[in-house]
Amino acid sequence: MGVSLTRRIVLCADDYAQNTAISDGILQLLERKRLTAISCMTDSPCWEKDAVRLKPYSNQADIGLHFNLTHAFDLPSWTLPALLCAAFFRTLDRKPIEASLQRQLNRFEEMFGEPPDFLDGHQHVHAFPVIRDIVFRVLADRYPSRLPYLRNVSHTLTGNAASAKSAVLRVLAWNFDSDAKRAGFRISSGFAGLYSLSPKSDFANHMRTWLAGVPDDAIIMCHPGFAANDPADPSAKARPSEFTYLNSEAFLERLTEAGVELSRFRAAETI
Repeated sequence: MGVSLTRRIVLCADDYAQNTAISDGILQLLERKRLTAISCMTDSPCWEKDAVRLKPYSNQADIGLHFNLTHAFDLPSWTLPALLCAAFFRTLDRKPIEASLQRQLNRFEEMFGEPPDFLDGHQHVHAFPVIRDIVFRVLADRYPSRLPYLRNVSHTLTGNAASAKSAVLRVLAWNFDSDAKRAGFRISSGFAGLYSLSPKSDFANHMRTWLAGVPDDAIIMCHPGFAANDPADPSAKARPSEFTYLNSEAFLERLTEAGVELSRFRAAETI
């Protein structure tokens, strides 16, 4: 027996356009109304054709930028450990990071003709020290009357799904929520979706935990997609199992039992 509806949650699929198999899976879930936000990698060679396919859903889901600094595609990138260390010790060279952000925003606007609804980071780079300051300034300069909302990763729910990942993220994202609000940005109330990304992980059970624990207006990230031979993708083996569960009737039943409705970000009611 279900419980009464108490919370609305944004379910965001990351990595759209990273490759065709990921985009195909996300589009099928959108068609079935199983997602309410899509985070896009606009540096990908797949971006232009996949953006055309995504446009019809722009009135159904929030479409945002998945700011990428660590997945190479055919452009220079940072390794995640190097970026983590340089951000933590505040030794990052700001110019190439700003140039990359400007380029990715330009490519988004070229296809959609408007700013992204939100911004988050591939491997959460948007919340790292130094990088967050660049993100705040660039977005404020470009969109003073229409600031995208930001994924708040300062308050992360994981249970035992990814305790080490969560600990590192909490350090790197320390005070991101207060810094973002001080800069005038709307942010989500909480965040979930971290786990090992192993194909042996019980994604359905993780989702049960996340849905039970996240607050109203939180974001749960996911990484669905079809199988693809992509050795550069650390999530590749987990994507088909995520897709299968999110596409199932069991997922809809879990939402009802948890008293959760999938929703777009509610700008007028955010913290």
